[in-house]
This record gives sequence, structure tokens and C-alpha cells, in this order.
Amino acid sequence: MKLAKRHILTTLFLTLFLTACSGGLADLAEKILYPFDNVNKNYQVPENPPENLYQVTFNVPATDGSTMSIHSWVYNTQNLNARTFVYFHGNGENLQALYQYNFIGVLKQLGVHFIIIDYPGLGRSQGVPNQENLVNSALAAIDWAKEKHPGSTLIVWGRSLGAAVATLATSRRSDIVDGLIITSGWNNFLAVAKDKTSLANSIPKSWTEQNRYDSAAAAAMINLPVLIHHGVNDKTIPIKFGRTLFHSFPAEVNPTMKEIAGKDHNDIFTVQSVWQDIKSFMN
Repeated sequence: MKLAKRHILTTLFLTLFLTACSGGLADLAEKILYPFDNVNKNYQVPENPPENLYQVTFNVPATDGSTMSIHSWVYNTQNLNARTFVYFHGNGENLQALYQYNFIGVLKQLGVHFIIIDYPGLGRSQGVPNQENLVNSALAAIDWAKEKHPGSTLIVWGRSLGAAVATLATSRRSDIVDGLIITSGWNNFLAVAKDKTSLANSIPKSWTEQNRYDSAAAAAMINLPVLIHHGVNDKTIPIKFGRTLFHSFPAEVNPTMKEIAGKDHNDIFTVQSVWQDIKSFMN
């Protein structure tokens, strides 16, 4: 009888714990997907951009009915016939981080015009991060780039979380985007989360529905040139998710996927062939 009672109590406490934690799991998932407070502490975006860059701010509608101020850095090369890149970074970066890593410097060396935004809640951008707010911010940047350089080949490029943002945004702007580059992408966020822990099954649907980042579904609607890079040793987003995304594009798109041997999530840009692929793709 004591054992039965103990079992009932244990089950009851476990149920109560999981019920109490469901909201806590949403908070945890939020911090994992959007660790923006820590990023902002480590990399403070200055009021004025570095030399040869200028800033553009977009007023973007948010899911709560408010208007978000989205901050970006822009670079225009002297070659008026250059390609135009719209780049979406990972969740552990902001504009200042990209500058300190010299990623922005390398982009300049490609000889392209480019714009990079910070997501809502990152850097000097305002708003609450969720899928729709990030994608709406991305759409504003893409629309601006097309209006600024109407005769230029427009290429959208995203890495990690930014790869999902880029894919979803491109699926809504396939009429003006000329090419898509995906670095370390996934098929959908929940699939990656479940691969990490079974607790992902207990994340409230109210949260996952707002943060699905279903790149595979978006890829199925894209019909333009696609280049994908993924590190074979990627432990953050294992390459199987990149392969699933690759196979989600229509067959007629004939996307190119390059699997980078020996590389993890954050060292893929140290490989020179990655940059050569990008140069070939944009030309």
C-alpha cells in the first residue's frame, strides 16, 4: 500500500512539475533561440557605424500591433553594376560582432553592395523576437535593397537562424530575389530541438507555433538558384538537417550543396573554397 501511494504521489508531483515547467520550457527555448541579452552585453553596437558604412532604420509592423524600429548597416561599392547581398546573421551575433570578426571586411572584398540588419531585440533594433517579427524585418531589408539597386542582381544569404529567416523571406519575395545562399541551415527549428532533448516535446504549442522556422516548407515554394554550405562536423545544427532542407527544394531548382569536411558550426567561413563558391555563385 505504501509503495502504491508513493507511486501515485510521484506521478502527481511529476505531472505538476511538467505542468509548471511547460511555461518554463518556453522561456528556456526562448533563451536558446534568442540569446540576445548576452549578445548585446558582449558586443555593443555603436551609435554610429564604422567607416565606409552607413545606417538605415526601418519601421516594421510587429505581431502585437506595434511598430518596431529595425537597425541596419549598409555598404555601397563604387561599382554601380555590382551584385547586392542581403545578409542575415546567426542568433549569437549582431552587427558589432560581425565587424569585430571582420566578416564585414570580407564582405567588402567581394565587391558587392550589402545590407545587414539586427533582429528585433538585438543591437539597436527594437521589438520582441519571434518568427514573424524577424521575417517581416527581413522583408523590409529585401524590399529596400531592391528599391535602392533596382538593376542589380539581388542575392539573399543567411547563416544558422539567419538561414531560416533568409529562406522564409525569399519564399515571399521570389519575384525580386535572384539567388539564395544558405549556410548551416535546418529544415525546422523543432526538429533540431527534439534532436537535442526529449523535453522539446513539452514546449507549449503556443510558443512553437510562433517560432516554427519551417525552412523545408518555404524551400518547396522557391524556384531560383540555391547554394548551400554545411559543416560535416556541425554539432549545433547537425548536417542531417541541412540535407533534409536541401532535398526540400523543387527538383527543377537543382540546388547545390557543399558539405565541408572537418568543419563545425562556427568555423565554416575559415575554408577558402566556401568563399570561392560564393564568388562563382554570384557571378
